[in-house]
Amino acid sequence: MKNRIPNAITLLVIFTLLGCGCLILFNSSPVQAARRLPPTEPAPTPAGQGTEINQTDQIDAVAAAISEKVAQQVEAVPAFAIFQTNIEDLRLSDDALWAKALLVPSDPQTGKNLPSEPGLVIARWDGAAWEVVLPSDPEWPAYLRAAPTDLISDEHKAAWQEIYSSAESNQPTNVLRGYLLPWAGGITRNLSQSVSHDLYTPSGSAHYAFDFYTSGQMWDIYAARSGTVWMWQDSVPTCYQPTCSESQPLGNFLVLQDTTTSPTTYQLYLHLAQGSIQAGLKAVGTPVLQGQFLAKADNTGQSWGHHLHFMVHTNPASYWGNSVDISFDDVSINDGRPRTPAEASAYPQYGSQGSTAYTSQNYVVGDPTPPSGDVLDPYSGNFNITNGSLHLAGWATDVGSGVASAQFLAFYNDDWHTVGPAFTSQIFDYDWNLCNSGVPVGPVSLALRVVDYANNQTPPANGLRQGLNNTDCAPTPPACSPAANQIGLFSEPDYGGICKLLSVGNYTNSSGWAPLTDNDIASIKIGSGVRATLYTDEDFGGRGATFTGNDASLVDNLVGVNSASSIRIAARNDPAAVPQPQWPPANSSFTDQESLTLAWRDSGGSIKYEIQIQSGSTTVQSGNASLPYWPVVSLPAGSYSWRVRAANPANDYSNWSGLTPFTITHAAESPASYTLPITDTFETQPTGWETSGSWSWSSDPGQA
Repeated sequence: MKNRIPNAITLLVIFTLLGCGCLILFNSSPVQAARRLPPTEPAPTPAGQGTEINQTDQIDAVAAAISEKVAQQVEAVPAFAIFQTNIEDLRLSDDALWAKALLVPSDPQTGKNLPSEPGLVIARWDGAAWEVVLPSDPEWPAYLRAAPTDLISDEHKAAWQEIYSSAESNQPTNVLRGYLLPWAGGITRNLSQSVSHDLYTPSGSAHYAFDFYTSGQMWDIYAARSGTVWMWQDSVPTCYQPTCSESQPLGNFLVLQDTTTSPTTYQLYLHLAQGSIQAGLKAVGTPVLQGQFLAKADNTGQSWGHHLHFMVHTNPASYWGNSVDISFDDVSINDGRPRTPAEASAYPQYGSQGSTAYTSQNYVVGDPTPPSGDVLDPYSGNFNITNGSLHLAGWATDVGSGVASAQFLAFYNDDWHTVGPAFTSQIFDYDWNLCNSGVPVGPVSLALRVVDYANNQTPPANGLRQGLNNTDCAPTPPACSPAANQIGLFSEPDYGGICKLLSVGNYTNSSGWAPLTDNDIASIKIGSGVRATLYTDEDFGGRGATFTGNDASLVDNLVGVNSASSIRIAARNDPAAVPQPQWPPANSSFTDQESLTLAWRDSGGSIKYEIQIQSGSTTVQSGNASLPYWPVVSLPAGSYSWRVRAANPANDYSNWSGLTPFTITHAAESPASYTLPITDTFETQPTGWETSGSWSWSSDPGQA
């Protein structure tokens, strides 16, 4: 670790005083730390203050003392060298003799706090200086107990103590496998920390925990593995740590018991949104299938920022326990163990490969119940539109896998048309411009289609409303017509609705194509000199599809209608980007009786692909594909690797992707099987056929 630690102590202190709070960013080098137990007698008032305590001066002094102590601990706590640490929510006790603050890891590049669990630091005035105790100090529990309750309530003390306790008994002897990342398949989420939880939880109870997050917002979570409901709580409102209720320190959680492991384990999903746990799951013993919607990740309890804390432990008596080593089947590095790049560098013994983004293959199962929803505005039929505008409102919900999309539909010109963007919230509204959509004068019908993550949907004409359009719209201006170096995006199929012209460039999110919004592209026109790759997620994540010509409806491609969230536009014959292998994960194993399909991501500009499967340095299979997947012809048992490259419209190929290894093993022998159809000579050679419960034929009829 020493080669990654600066030679001199560098402290950058930025005080942001908000009442009694402050923020300090620091990076430091190791020196020897002194440790003391809290005094048993009251200490004198901080020197130089008398009866008038200067809060600002004391906060400054405590902050400096914490910064110095962290500098002394880098050698003992290596994770301090991984992250820059921010001091948040620094507070004094009523008598100004005690102080507490939260230590939050931050991105070394941006300085922004990472969504994670903070560490609690405690300080005590000893009459001459502020003594600081970090979570890694052995005397920390004693300081926690001694701190006055006006600074740390008894409820918060109990919560912190439980997190910092470690129960080593009844631990598995091997890594537990069969987990999938706890969100919907095809979606990418970020990892803020895993094994570096030891930075602020030195008991090691969260050593194998994972903090997953996305863009500072709530998001749906799904069961990483099957189990039964063991315990839950979802009554705590969303809050950042300084504003959390002192009477509700734990936050919201769901625990699933898994009796298929040895020993029995408990999956903890922590920091959930208030009221988001599905009603049907609030009963002990309720079965839950892998891939089933559970709740929403939020920011409750001992949390800093919206994120999901996920871990597996063996403690049946509490929501918390000592985490155990698990492996995700849809994580291709470190034998299924997610790690950040900084963790991979600092702790190679726990996985030497790192990434901040992970894509789930946890596809939703076990939800036979369709979603529900209705049109709120117009409230009833017989509406009359005279100004070309109609306000639409609706609601949608699903008790199984969750709402994937809710979309208004309108019937005119003898067909149903989508109206506005797809929504995922429970309540939503949209101002519909009928003139922009080309709605003629006459009857108009409205409905709402809701689809859940299991692809169940509401019945046809759900929430039907009927009315008349009596608007005399001005002639519709010509639709966007892209130049050679442009594309045209349209909110409706057949190049209708709102349109936007875009030039060559990378558009990481929908802010670059206003007035169109996220998930609001239904058709596309492509200029003669460019190509465009659309992606379902922001920052070019999720599924991708490249277009070199016009498409009047995106419903039949890999991105789909009203699903695009980012776009790459490049000159038509620019080199295609190297595809990214997605499936199977590296070092996967299959039998020679299983079907296997290779899958990869279009990184931009790909119109076709070449695939190779190698055994050693020999290519044993190769092929071509127009879509980013390819079924593998049966392979004998052995070790293999595969790679893929992409071609642009000029038929120029990219470099090959890296080789992804996998193994084929020989399956156990099964009973003989036959390929149908079969033929016989029953009609053309009637002699020799006999029956005695079944038909048989012999060249010697007497022996049939």
